Amino acid sequence: MNESGFWALMGTARRGSTDRRIETDRRIETDRRIERIARELARRGPGQITGFADQLAQHLRRLDTPGHAAAAGTAATDAFLAMRCAVILAGPDAYRAVAEAPERMARYRDEDAEPLLSIAQEAYEQSTGAAWEHTLPVDVESGTGPAWGTLPPAPAAAYWFSLYPGSAGGARPSREYEVTLALLDQTLTKDAAWHQWWRASNTADLEVHLAFDPDLAPRQTVRRGRRLIRAEVFRPATGFGGTSVTTEPQRARADLIAVLELVRQKLDLPPAPPFPPVPPLPADI
Repeated sequence: MNESGFWALMGTARRGSTDRRIETDRRIETDRRIERIARELARRGPGQITGFADQLAQHLRRLDTPGHAAAAGTAATDAFLAMRCAVILAGPDAYRAVAEAPERMARYRDEDAEPLLSIAQEAYEQSTGAAWEHTLPVDVESGTGPAWGTLPPAPAAAYWFSLYPGSAGGARPSREYEVTLALLDQTLTKDAAWHQWWRASNTADLEVHLAFDPDLAPRQTVRRGRRLIRAEVFRPATGFGGTSVTTEPQRARADLIAVLELVRQKLDLPPAPPFPPVPPLPADI
């Protein structure tokens, strides 16, 4: 696949989306755009798929400079890699503008299109039934581009866990559900027992993206990066934990337990510590 073929395939992301309800949730819209590219890529032959991966790597590499990172407000981190993916997802004009003027990277500070990194492997395995063993021509990790020189060690993470809930359509959870998730997020990030449990993953951070959308088929994935593991769970409605509880705080707790158990199984981690109880909700909720 040459560069023009790469950008033609990336253009698949901007076709076929007229659902205006989801424009307020950028994360869900980004995932849908990447899914469209992934479906089209899976229809291609092995050479086209590996060619796509090579083109993506080369373009990501061009954006991996200290100037771009400074404009993005970050260092050589996985967040910077996710932003570079978002620039490429925006199309060839946006990509070339940012490549030539690093200060334009600032507009992508809140963008995240990291799932773009894994679609070639998934498409290859789906198309061929064989394991992905392709070696990229360049390293895409942040801070590995020639402009960086020697990359200093990454600073230790202050916390290990981050939760990003989202919704679209008519699936928005109740206020009690949302507040309970936020309180449990705060509790887990500071819980020494859970932090110790996470160390068995040999990865600094865990991001959990929990999205509810009645128009999306249920999906759950766990992706491993060098410094970050991202779990993404999409469900048509809240309450997928499989419990019979009726109160919203208990439902939120059960859903978060189910997601963390998915992560534990996918990464083959040891049994998790006792999960925190439902925290008391603010009186003015």
